[in-house]
Amino acid sequence: MRPHIVFVLVLLCAPALHAQMFNTVRGVVHDPSHRPVAGAAVTVKARTSDWTQKTETSDNGEFTFSAVPIGDYSVNVTKTGFAAASQDITVVS
Repeated sequence: MRPHIVFVLVLLCAPALHAQMFNTVRGVVHDPSHRPVAGAAVTVKARTSDWTQKTETSDNGEFTFSAVPIGDYSVNVTKTGFAAASQDITVVS
């Protein structure tokens, strides 16, 4: 049985003075013991279009996607030796 990957997402909101069409998605990937998972593949994919971005986690298990258009997304994390994890998010202005 493979251990599960756990990840936490933080959506950064822009000041309310200026409406934005994009925002930033940041998160941390860690194992069930809360140790960071470095080198995990992270994909954010729009649920209503073909828009996709991919990155890998840092040594601290952190990842960042900049200039993500507002909308609904699925964030998927994979790493050899771990079960895949997925979370649906909504990016707001």
